[in-house]
Amino acid sequence: MFQSSSRRQRPMSFTPDDDTAYQRTIDGSTVQDAQPSPSPRGVATSDEIDLTSIPLAPNRWSRGVNGNDYTSIDYPTGISTPEVDIKSNNDSSMVDVEFKGLRSYSDIFPLDNGMTPYIEAPKVAISKGLRGNWAKLVPHILAICVSLAVCQLSFRNVYWMDLKPPDQPIAFGLTQGGALNFLQLAAKLHELLILGSISTLVLHAVQVHLTRRSGLPLGMIANAFELGSAQFLRRKSFWSFLWSVDPATGKPFPYWRFWLLSLFSTILVTLAGPSSAIAVIPTLNYFDLQRPFVAPVLPYYVWNVSTELWPTNLTAASLNAPNSGIPCNDPNSLEEQAICPVGGYNDIYDWAATLLFADTDTGTNISFEDASGATRRIVSAQSCNSTFDGRASGVSLNSFISGALTSYWIFAQENFHGIALEAAQPHINIDSQTPIFAPRVEAICNSYSNYYFDPENPDNQTDMVFPTFSGAASAIQVPDWTYKYSRPQNASNFTFVEIPGTGPETPSLGAVLALPLVENINGTWEQTTENLACSIYSSWIPVDAFYEPTVNDQVSYGIRSTMDDTCLDIPVDPVPGRTSINTTIDIDYANAINQPIVFVTGNVPAVLGVLQRFVHNDSTFIPNGVQFQSPIPSVASGVSNVLITDDQARRQRAKLVSTVLVGMITDGLARSVGDGSYPYSASFFLLPNRTSDGTLQGRFVFSSATAGDDEPLNTTDIADTSQWLRLNPTFQRYGYGYHWYGSKTTQFGISVLLVHLVIASAHLTYVLREILWKDRGLPGAWQTIPEFFALAINSGSSEKLQNTCAGISDTRTWNEPVAVREASEGHLEMVLGRNQMLQMPRARAGVRYGTLPKT
Repeated sequence: MFQSSSRRQRPMSFTPDDDTAYQRTIDGSTVQDAQPSPSPRGVATSDEIDLTSIPLAPNRWSRGVNGNDYTSIDYPTGISTPEVDIKSNNDSSMVDVEFKGLRSYSDIFPLDNGMTPYIEAPKVAISKGLRGNWAKLVPHILAICVSLAVCQLSFRNVYWMDLKPPDQPIAFGLTQGGALNFLQLAAKLHELLILGSISTLVLHAVQVHLTRRSGLPLGMIANAFELGSAQFLRRKSFWSFLWSVDPATGKPFPYWRFWLLSLFSTILVTLAGPSSAIAVIPTLNYFDLQRPFVAPVLPYYVWNVSTELWPTNLTAASLNAPNSGIPCNDPNSLEEQAICPVGGYNDIYDWAATLLFADTDTGTNISFEDASGATRRIVSAQSCNSTFDGRASGVSLNSFISGALTSYWIFAQENFHGIALEAAQPHINIDSQTPIFAPRVEAICNSYSNYYFDPENPDNQTDMVFPTFSGAASAIQVPDWTYKYSRPQNASNFTFVEIPGTGPETPSLGAVLALPLVENINGTWEQTTENLACSIYSSWIPVDAFYEPTVNDQVSYGIRSTMDDTCLDIPVDPVPGRTSINTTIDIDYANAINQPIVFVTGNVPAVLGVLQRFVHNDSTFIPNGVQFQSPIPSVASGVSNVLITDDQARRQRAKLVSTVLVGMITDGLARSVGDGSYPYSASFFLLPNRTSDGTLQGRFVFSSATAGDDEPLNTTDIADTSQWLRLNPTFQRYGYGYHWYGSKTTQFGISVLLVHLVIASAHLTYVLREILWKDRGLPGAWQTIPEFFALAINSGSSEKLQNTCAGISDTRTWNEPVAVREASEGHLEMVLGRNQMLQMPRARAGVRYGTLPKT
């Protein structure tokens, strides 16, 4: 490089001029140089370039500012000086140099002797054939292929894998979480393919507008490169096109098609990212197993010969099995109680003890062990505030349905082989077309105070009626014999009452209670009694039952009908055509629920035995007082020092009674026609072979035998099987996979991808038609922003762009149409304004362009 001069230096002045490249002012005289001024930095060494031998650069731009600074420049030895007069001065000569323009780098620093100048080859702006337009096809082909591969996963409900432990590798050292993260990367790559596809389409539209008659507004040229950022949406110029007018035709909004294309493409690109993630990354869901087992499974039934599983009137015939000879009234036979409606008494008795310290308005559950011992069945009960003193609701699943699903799975594990047994989380459903029902019970109670009850004159008690949902108009009188009888004031009593009638407003069953209380009557604490009249509404509601044996120890269900007038706060998914069946309960079945139970004090009816858990001796106010205690709101809610009124206490007692009633009656109805053990509504597989006398055979799965017990079915007519309940278990597995139905999110994401797929296919078809069928050329130049820069640099200036070198603020400038036209032979320029667009010829297909205009 040049060595710095050791002489004192002064500022140098650079002044532009349009006529010459360099001028020097020496002692006030201006001298025109044929060569540039010598370097002020010193003499060039052997390894440096002598600048005096370099030709002048052409002066393309005449821009600059005048300066007033000077510097001293001495002419080094060996460099010839211009022939000008230089005044003698002890200091160096005063030289004023005026800067006239920039030189190219290659002008100042010539190439090495071994290098040849690099010159771009001319190029075709409008190409024909596949070879010249492949760049328009490849982005679409890649995006379409990947989108089709992704979408078909959801359409085919492809299953990926079961849930795995967090530290378990699944492939290539990746855990399940790591694989999901990798799929997020794949989704991002898919998004980029879609972006490339849409950008190709919009860029093609830009190229077509620029090379054809209409041109394109200046503010829209870069839209194809801003789809991902949507930056053009933030420019006022983009929205100003809505009210723009074509000056030539007077038509409003002349570029509305490209405007809509830009807006729609930006929205599509924005949605493509999350949509791709939705489609690529699997989600947790249930996936059908079309062949859960290797071998076909025999038809599966519930043994209910001559027994209606969900009768409208529950009688003694509904207790367990026909002709069983078990009337469900023996307190000393635990074996018989197990298959009777009172079979869950011990669990209910334990549950009742928790009610004093529970808020039943939030719901309470009773858990019963299934007959197989492998699962539990749940009765859900819940109370609520209402116009009645006490109000509660209950629901459960029939024990024979719970037992059938449990027994099926246990039998399958021992006797079947297949993918259902290998799944980490299998899901067993009963076919939704199979009519399955569950017991639902609603209880409403009203209290009647007997402060002046005279045991010697029981008729002086207040008359009672059974409450109904329809009001007093349909009230039913409570029989006098149920409560107008002589008894001690501290006595407790419970009685079921059969209510005639089958209307929807008629209760299924009535209940009457007498409870002991210690009350303050006119300032004196006395032992007294309170009567309650309760109405029970029962029905069979349609449900879908399912079982997940590896994650849940109970058979679950979903309610498929509306539930009006209920306290239950559980999800309901009504299915058209499936309705509830109202029921009545006769006294035989009611007494089976209230079957005597052995206590140390003697046999006590089941319901009364539970209610007596709340009866305690209370000598606080009177000696030997007996009090029926109910939950105290302050205790149940965790708030202390809360006083309640007599009316609140009365409602609390009635609410407790109604909750106990729905718990016991719901369980009693769930145990109708037996508990699911053989022969009481047991489940079996129908065998293809018969006995020697032609009787059908069934393999009962709930037994001590691992392979089940084969038993005759008491019929030779295969048509009789249509009267039996056939269960059609279907299998699913829970894990990661792709699915279309049942997920609005997936449907949205796939729909976005399908929209892009249609648009990309349409553009792909259009391009192929133009280049193959019609043999037309398509513009393919200027595919990047730098290429647009190069085109603009090689184009002439326009007066319409005055004062825009530092930015554009006027929307009218953005709205100026721009086009690419043939300025001279072999040379294309970007022109601004409609006049130039119309006057200059358009680019031609197959012609190579690249020649710069001669100056």
